[in-house]
Amino acid sequence: KDSGERVPSVWPTTARAQYGLPEDSFVYCNCNQLYKIDPATLKNWMNILNRVPNSVLWLLRFPAVGEPNIKAHVQALGLSTDRVIFSPVAPKEEHVRRGQLADVCLDTPLCNGHTTGMDVLWAGCPMVT
Repeated sequence: KDSGERVPSVWPTTARAQYGLPEDSFVYCNCNQLYKIDPATLKNWMNILNRVPNSVLWLLRFPAVGEPNIKAHVQALGLSTDRVIFSPVAPKEEHVRRGQLADVCLDTPLCNGHTTGMDVLWAGCPMVT
C-alpha cells in the first residue's frame, strides 16, 4: 500500500479554475465542516467580503446539506451567493495541495481548525485564527 509519502515523479497542476475560483479575486477560505460556522462567524466573514472588493469565500461542501443554509444566510445578509464558492471533499493529497490557491484562510472561532488548519499552513496559505 502506498503511504503517499514518496515524492511524485510528476507534479499535478493545481489551478483556481479547477475549483471555480476566479483568477483575479482575493480568495478567503475555510476547509472545516460547515457545522463549525455559526451565524455570528458567517456574518463577520460576510462583512469582510463586503469591505474587500473582488473577494470570495471558498468553503468545503461538507456536509452538502449545509450549502443551501449557508447560501440563504449569505443572501439574507445582502451579499450575492456567487461570492461563496463550494468545493467537494477531496482526497487528502489534493485537499492539501489546493490550499495553496487561497490567499488567506479564516479559522472558525467556535471550533478552531486543527488538522484542517495545519493542512492550509502546509500548503503555504496564511491563516487568521
